[in-house]
Amino acid sequence: MILPMGVSQSDFDSGEIRGDVYRRPLAPNAQSKIREHVNGFIKICCRKTSRILSGPVFVSPHATELIHPLTLAVQKHPTVEELASTFTIFPSLLGSVADS
Repeated sequence: MILPMGVSQSDFDSGEIRGDVYRRPLAPNAQSKIREHVNGFIKICCRKTSRILSGPVFVSPHATELIHPLTLAVQKHPTVEELASTFTIFPSLLGSVADS
């Protein structure tokens, strides 16, 4: 399942929005290993100057588990540093968001 939210990478690629894109595979994630679903990834897009989260994408068979926390994150406009410092439970797929 693919779970995109907010601004897309194509908005960054076209130059419409200036920002950075971080991509992290799920293979190192403990929860992915437990479930034997290691082929997915998390991609985090943020605005260049403000570092505000603007477009997470999660690709995994269990992406629906992240609808609520990622929607909340996009609505509340945290910086990627604030998102990374947020407490996550181990093992969880959400830990990959903080690692990204």
